[in-house]
Amino acid sequence: MRKSAGKRAGTGNMKRLIPAGKKTLHSMGLVSFDPEGMFCFETNRWLMVYEAPKEMSGTLAGISPKLCGRLRITMHWGDLGGRETCHLSLMENAEDPAEAESLFAEDEAVLLSMCVIRRMSVDEVMTETTANFHNKTRFSYASAVRGRKDWEKECFAAVKEETDYFVSGRNYGESFLILSYPSKGGAEFISTLRKLGCEIFLGIDLYALNGEEQADFDRTLEKHYNRRIPAREAGENVNLSMGIAVVCDSLDAVRIVEQTLSAVAARNGFLLTPAYGMQKKYYYSLASFGMEDAKIMRNTDAGTVMQMLGGEAYEDAAFEV
Repeated sequence: MRKSAGKRAGTGNMKRLIPAGKKTLHSMGLVSFDPEGMFCFETNRWLMVYEAPKEMSGTLAGISPKLCGRLRITMHWGDLGGRETCHLSLMENAEDPAEAESLFAEDEAVLLSMCVIRRMSVDEVMTETTANFHNKTRFSYASAVRGRKDWEKECFAAVKEETDYFVSGRNYGESFLILSYPSKGGAEFISTLRKLGCEIFLGIDLYALNGEEQADFDRTLEKHYNRRIPAREAGENVNLSMGIAVVCDSLDAVRIVEQTLSAVAARNGFLLTPAYGMQKKYYYSLASFGMEDAKIMRNTDAGTVMQMLGGEAYEDAAFEV
């Protein structure tokens, strides 16, 4: 069962956070940060980013009920011959830095129990984000704070947004959402992504329901459909969100990729749709490891999620990132 995310006691040696500045607060909602890697956003949302092995499995779907917060897996495939990376983002809701540090410490320990991860500093996260937008500039928080710079303007690419695609510099792209998931299987869809020959970002958000949340969800369904729902085992379901962004050198190439993705998604039981009117938001979210928060959560069977990601429930579905 997922741990309670209630308020934790302070550690007594709470670090002092550095304000990000008014420009960054306005553009990104980033209030303050700890240079070692902790970001504090508006609405009490906290973020840490970790480097993860390039070979991942659906074990992460099974481990999510043990986490206090939300986990995002960000996979980035470059075009043919390009780099491939995998990062994990932990997102917590906390009222103060002490509570946030306590929640992160608990969840980080859970993740370290099943894979080797490395916490990234603020400079590393922002530099990697800048690289995702095809800029090789190294970020320095000291320079940004001293110069009162807008972090989004410094690190994110300028994007012209259309209804169902976006333009960034000389590149064209499209962001997609998954609105519903298959009842079983689905691994072919994810394994197909890395074979498309263009730059792709895949973001998978996992947040397990605790017993009380699952009971509330079931009661809502029972009232809506006027029927009894069989009792569930705790931890059977997980809240899941999946977003995709593709980047190509022409709009024609984007449309070809869209047709391929739509066909593979339909064949595997996914309902794929462009992120209409939210192209920039989802692209920013995927390329920044969740600093821009964009998601549509769906309550999904945990076993199905493990099959999609190649976990123990479906060993043949394993994939390499």
